[in-house]
Amino acid sequence: FDPQSKLLAGFQILDTESMLGDVQAQYILDDYKAVDGITLPHKITITKGGKDYSSVQYTSIAINDPEAQKVFEIPEAASAEADQAIAAGEYSPVKLNKVDNGVWHAFAYSHHSMIVEFPTFLAVVEAPYTEAQIKTLGRLLEQQFPGKPIKYAAVTHHHYDHTGGVRAIAAMGATVLVEKGHEPVLRAILEARHTDPQDELDKRRNAQPAQPTGSIEVFEGKKVISDGGQSLELYAIRGNPHVDPKVIAYVPSARALFASDIWSPAPNVAAGSANADARHLLYSIGQLNLKVDKMVGGHGGVGPFSDLVKASTGTAKPSSD
Repeated sequence: FDPQSKLLAGFQILDTESMLGDVQAQYILDDYKAVDGITLPHKITITKGGKDYSSVQYTSIAINDPEAQKVFEIPEAASAEADQAIAAGEYSPVKLNKVDNGVWHAFAYSHHSMIVEFPTFLAVVEAPYTEAQIKTLGRLLEQQFPGKPIKYAAVTHHHYDHTGGVRAIAAMGATVLVEKGHEPVLRAILEARHTDPQDELDKRRNAQPAQPTGSIEVFEGKKVISDGGQSLELYAIRGNPHVDPKVIAYVPSARALFASDIWSPAPNVAAGSANADARHLLYSIGQLNLKVDKMVGGHGGVGPFSDLVKASTGTAKPSSD
């Protein structure tokens, strides 16, 4: 408390961050002003783990403003999905779209995954966004592929929005496949404590007795999973402007390639519209001599490889054998 004003100057608590896990957080309250007879701070500065986290300055504050409450009203068109979310407890919109035999696009709100079906198990490429999204995906996969567990979950890069679900998928028992260049960040994420609130991975690890969970497997450059005529190939491409290394996933049987952030399939692709990330992806596909027909997006949808070619070179040239 401030010794002169007697107002709360700040407080320290244990926060649990989706990426950092348990971390000491300090909240500094400042710029107090009266609002409808109540003195409230108009500036909040937050540090976590001894590092600057955020600073928010409020220009004005209203109490019980009816106009503000309207912002949180659920539109009638979304009420059915809201009811579904409430009933599920933890829910995020996810839909499975078939790409080819044994290959599915798990299409979510904004960050997507690719599912590869093997005779006795599944592999998931990308566990993004949130624990709720991956739990929803897990329920869908149990319904769609009964008796086939998620054995592997591949990470394309370490950015937080594409790794927000790795702890949830590890809690399901999946081995998390991580390229060596991303190991320090992913290992820290997977090994951290998450106690407030406690996530599923932390619950299982600290149960008495401890319950089984997935582990981390590190590869360098290339990783291939093959079983029963199906294969999933992971390649770390180097030198991409977005992140280095960057993992792409290729399914030879479907001639389908999954990439996150560096190319997002979309309708009406304009010739020559690709950025440096996408042009480097096209170059890398050529260097690896991959025969690609379909591009599956960590963002966007599923589109023809010729769109990537057209956007990168100005001319659509279909892949050849």
